[in-house]
Amino acid sequence: MPSSPIAAGSVTITDAYALEVLGLAAFQNPADAASNQVAIFKSGNRGTPANDDEGFLSFFNDDSTGAQVEFSRLTWIATDVQSGSKDSAITFSTYIANSFAERLRIEGINLGLGTANPAAEYFPAAGAHFRMVAATAASFGFERTDATARKWEIGIVTTGHFDFVDTVHSTSVPRVRITNAGSLVTNSAALATNATDGFLYIPTSAGVPTGVPTAQTGTVAMQYDTTNDDLYIYNAGWVKVALA
Repeated sequence: MPSSPIAAGSVTITDAYALEVLGLAAFQNPADAASNQVAIFKSGNRGTPANDDEGFLSFFNDDSTGAQVEFSRLTWIATDVQSGSKDSAITFSTYIANSFAERLRIEGINLGLGTANPAAEYFPAAGAHFRMVAATAASFGFERTDATARKWEIGIVTTGHFDFVDTVHSTSVPRVRITNAGSLVTNSAALATNATDGFLYIPTSAGVPTGVPTAQTGTVAMQYDTTNDDLYIYNAGWVKVALA
């Protein structure tokens, strides 16, 4: 092995690959810069480029027979090759039960899990699963922050409850909690007598309800008749309490 870089043009490759390195390979751009380009991968040299032309990197391992086979793939795609409107995508492909297919795609601002056609910023395909793991037991798995420093957090707190938390300028206020015993709790403090928000709302109807609610095990439906000021509960039929 040479102790200094090999000069360009001094190596002749005659194997099935244009270049094959057996052993550890290291690539370094020694420039003193905050952002260094280390390698360039170029796909094709077509006379007539077309939309969805792609290049890919294959990742090989030994299978049970000892053969080196492709186990994973990283693909870059020119979804629009027009010089004035270029679009692109990156996909990741893996094996599941000996079936090799695309599993993840980043296209524009869209992220597709288990689908090659993501239609929103996140689009899980049928049968795909998405898991978010918080860094610590007390942190949240999902956050959404807007331009006014208001933040919504969703996750499991140290007590085991599932919380929806509204954070405004570093002040966190639980808005909805599903306890680890199955209780549903709104807000985290008593309301002031002159409160205008923070209430639990129930559905209303302008008259006596006649529909049959879809059964949910261990629960009853409720509804308020705004015409007659009656509160109804459905228990094999609508029963009411007159409130006026």
